[in-house]
Amino acid sequence: MNFVLYDDQYIARALKGRYQLEDEIHLNFMDRCLIEVIKIGMIICHGIISILCRIPLLSSLYETFARTYSRGAMGFFLRGAYYKNRLKKMGKNVFIDVGVIIWEPGNVEIDDYSFIDTYVTILGGRKNHGFVKIGKYVEVASNCVLAGRGGIKLGDHVGIGAGSKIYSGTHLYKRPDHEDTELLSGSIVAPLDKQHVVEKPVVMEDYAWMGVNSIVIPGVTIGKGAVIGAGSMVNNDIPSFSIAVGSPAKVIKKRPMS
Repeated sequence: MNFVLYDDQYIARALKGRYQLEDEIHLNFMDRCLIEVIKIGMIICHGIISILCRIPLLSSLYETFARTYSRGAMGFFLRGAYYKNRLKKMGKNVFIDVGVIIWEPGNVEIDDYSFIDTYVTILGGRKNHGFVKIGKYVEVASNCVLAGRGGIKLGDHVGIGAGSKIYSGTHLYKRPDHEDTELLSGSIVAPLDKQHVVEKPVVMEDYAWMGVNSIVIPGVTIGKGAVIGAGSMVNNDIPSFSIAVGSPAKVIKKRPMS
């Protein structure tokens, strides 16, 4: 396991409080020496955290501590080190912000340069069932929910607006073979014979993005470069390079392909 979560440029940006990608920061000799010392400290701390993550009670206590630690370089490191040990995969230069909750982290992947903003909830499904795969340079803005019971795949450069929700599993009020004879529950705690759940994967292809407070339901594919307007509900596939708005979302025009 690579115990250095961030490269030299990201560490330099953290030292200067400049987290956004921008022109490369020039590093003089003293800067490089300081960064090497920080990297050694990160390796030691990450090694200790990796041990804590293997002890159930201590792991839970550490998760609570890291999740609520304030924003800034230390908070990003504490959360990154924890989830590097818990996720199925976590790339380099990933920022996980305050209050993020990830259930069943062994089903969750986050690739390089992605940002999970404050109070996002990622539900990885159940053990060996469901998944959430997040590509490179993806932003999931604050207070979003990604429910991966049926599988969610976000391509590279995807943007998810604040308060948006993606569901890959949902309850239905009837069974296809008992449409008129059986009353079903919409509660997840109801007996299984009183539920009918549909699970279908949701895919957002590269460069697609969703406006704030949008909802995507199971089985939807949002094509490359497509844009979903704020407050929309998406229940059908959206073609690539389309702009769709409304509830349910309808394509209103195309966007440039370059």
